Amino acid sequence: MTKGRKWDGKSRVSNKTYRKNYDEIFKKGVIGNETTLGDVKDFLEEAEKEKKELEESYKESRRQTKERKHFHAKAIDGYGE
Repeated sequence: MTKGRKWDGKSRVSNKTYRKNYDEIFKKGVIGNETTLGDVKDFLEEAEKEKKELEESYKESRRQTKERKHFHAKAIDGYGE
């Protein structure tokens, strides 16, 4: 650190390595250079499909749990008779 220049703890020294890493992370993008818009659309459609399937599975699980609780309640009520 040079005299008279205070570091605020937030800004970073912009050197060659920092710029290279920054470009690799932010400019190239997460999906890379060979990914097409069609690939992204396919991925999003598949994710939406999986989300719907999970929602249906969750609803079915809740229904079955409710059904079991009802069955057990009836069984317990009938046990004392």
